[in-house]
Amino acid sequence: MNKNVIDVKSISFTFPKGKRVLDNISFSLKRGDIMTILGPNGSGKTTLLKCLLNNYLTYSGSINLFGKNIKSYSPKEYAANVAYVPQLTQLSFEYSVEDFVLMGINPHKNFFEQPSSEDYNLVHQNLVNLGISNLEKKLMGEVSGGERQLAYIARALTQRPQIIIMDEPTSALDYSNQYKVIKILKKLNKEGYTVILTSHNPEYALMLGGYVGMLYRNNYFSCGEATKLMTDKNLSTLYGSSIKVRYLQDCDAYVCVRVDKEYGGQK
Repeated sequence: MNKNVIDVKSISFTFPKGKRVLDNISFSLKRGDIMTILGPNGSGKTTLLKCLLNNYLTYSGSINLFGKNIKSYSPKEYAANVAYVPQLTQLSFEYSVEDFVLMGINPHKNFFEQPSSEDYNLVHQNLVNLGISNLEKKLMGEVSGGERQLAYIARALTQRPQIIIMDEPTSALDYSNQYKVIKILKKLNKEGYTVILTSHNPEYALMLGGYVGMLYRNNYFSCGEATKLMTDKNLSTLYGSSIKVRYLQDCDAYVCVRVDKEYGGQK
């Protein structure tokens, strides 16, 4: 039986000053599922992730990880099961790429325990798999944004998690690196990782497939299979703009087109 790895039941969250961001959100994911969370700015995407990451604890409802409430997990126990890849930011430290990725072993080590040869082999293999083994000895501040994001993903994989959570993993990347990350996410998903990510680009949900969660400005949440939920009507309502989903046969891909004559080049 393929049991759920994560169960979110009736989550609601209100900030201290009274602003309600999340309202009665529920979904479940099994091993190997992928879900893209979409929504306009201010709809609560990052807030939902912080609840899933055990950073915000004042929500109502429950979040269970492998049948156990996440609030009962110690930080180390949680990190051994769930890895987080944040939005790409400037780093204020100068670790080598290898040392940065090696930090992923921390949840599996005692405080004074030193990395083993197996740990270094795992780091190297993850760098090879992501195509950045040539950067091993470079400082994190010396590599490009796309390479740095891949290093974050390599560190997450070094944690040996079952769930990977990503906040806007392509937001600061150029066009080429965005699609490289999407391909890697599809590969990780096929390997059995459960992946949850937020995105401002609805096309990524179509590329990744699986499930999509839509967070609307009025706190309404809708979740379902991407192929069924990603309709013209739903996307137009979600973003408050006329959007059409179209299939490009020569590319074998679906795209989202914003229908706006004022900015569409029509006279």
